[in-house]
Amino acid sequence: MKIGITFDYEQCTNLGLDYKEALNMTNKLEIKIVRIGLKWSKIETKRGKYNWGIYDEILNYLDKENIEVVLCLGMKSPRWPEFFIPKWLEYRRFNGFRVLSSNDVLRSSLFEFFERAIKRYSKLENIKYLQIENEPFLKAGPKKGKIGTMFLVEELSFLRTITNLPIILNAQGLPTTGVLAEYLKGKNDYKKKLIELCDIFGVNVYEKFEDKTFLGLQRTFRAGIFTWRYLGRLIDYAETHKKSVFVTELQAEPWQFGNVSLKDPYANKTCNPKMVRNNLKKLEEVGIESILLWGFEFHIACKREGNDEWVRLLYNN
Repeated sequence: MKIGITFDYEQCTNLGLDYKEALNMTNKLEIKIVRIGLKWSKIETKRGKYNWGIYDEILNYLDKENIEVVLCLGMKSPRWPEFFIPKWLEYRRFNGFRVLSSNDVLRSSLFEFFERAIKRYSKLENIKYLQIENEPFLKAGPKKGKIGTMFLVEELSFLRTITNLPIILNAQGLPTTGVLAEYLKGKNDYKKKLIELCDIFGVNVYEKFEDKTFLGLQRTFRAGIFTWRYLGRLIDYAETHKKSVFVTELQAEPWQFGNVSLKDPYANKTCNPKMVRNNLKKLEEVGIESILLWGFEFHIACKREGNDEWVRLLYNN
């Protein structure tokens, strides 16, 4: 089983970490694969003006250490606020119900960004996979935007003309609203569509977290036996279509209201190291070979506070 992470330099800063020191830990902890989201709005802050500096540093380091990379491109990228469309494109126009393929300005600008990114990093041999958008069909962000199917197909078609990297498309693996709601809302059909379009299907697996319902009430969501079986059926569907499956995000940090403890690994009610170890075992049993942990920056922050339980139990294994 290949254990990897998602790395975000801004999340390091949010937790009071030096992102360079955190990045060095990827080598010390023998992490095999790292997912890097290129946040479009952070790179092309002015039209036609690109600043790749931090991403150059991160990707060159990972190349030097021979750590495999999943490069994530698109309008949606890991971390809040989900959409990273530059302000000069008047983001509010597109952060509505969905991004439609009829918007020529958005399409041409995004495809130019794609082309420049692929060209810039094409010489880095450790970039093994390309993820397009992050959960494209899931409504997310402050205004619950998502990517339209036609637009996603256009993105894929364009990228396949400029790169041969295998393309990952991902989705929620454990439905938070329950299995029945997943089918009634047609979300299972969306996931099958992603499987048919991709080269590798990615699933994001969050077992337990706190969120608000549509009425604004706080609720704890916990994956039960039927949701885990649902994940198994998704994996089976991908395998019948001869598609590999990655876990692009496995919950490995608390997701809850209120304060989160950095010092006590078992004080947080929505996630702890033993829960993650148990889920790693479950995923290995169904044949998943590459699993990217979500929460690496949190683990390093915990280690800084003298709590090395996350690092000890989840890495170097």
